[in-house]
Order: sequence, then C-alpha cells, then structure tokens
Amino acid sequence: MEISRDDNIALVFNSAHLLAPSLVLQLLQQDAYAAVHVFGDKKLNIEHPKLTYHDFDLSQLETQIR
Repeated sequence: MEISRDDNIALVFNSAHLLAPSLVLQLLQQDAYAAVHVFGDKKLNIEHPKLTYHDFDLSQLETQIR
C-alpha cells in the first residue's frame, strides 16, 4: 500500500508552551505531511500554509473532548 502526501496529518499537543518550535518546523519541512495541527494554550511564533493552531487547554482535556 502506498501512502500519498495527502494522507498524512501531524497532530502536536503543546502543554504550557513546552514544545520546542524546532519539532514543528521539522514537520512542516517534511513533504510527507500535508498538514500540521498544533493544539495548545499558546501559539508558537511560526506561520506556514500547512500549519493550523487550535486553542486548547490540555488541563481541561476531559471536558473539551465531550
């Protein structure tokens, strides 16, 4: 089975802004990913056409996914 670029989406959860921006940058540079979604309470200082931010309080995860 061949996986096309359009099939791969990276989901990154960033709690308390602990994520190093270099991880997101590496994912964005990979042709294997059509989109990168970052969930967290603080937006990284990165803009890219494949990047989408989601304001998400991970401490309230249980109530947010219901």
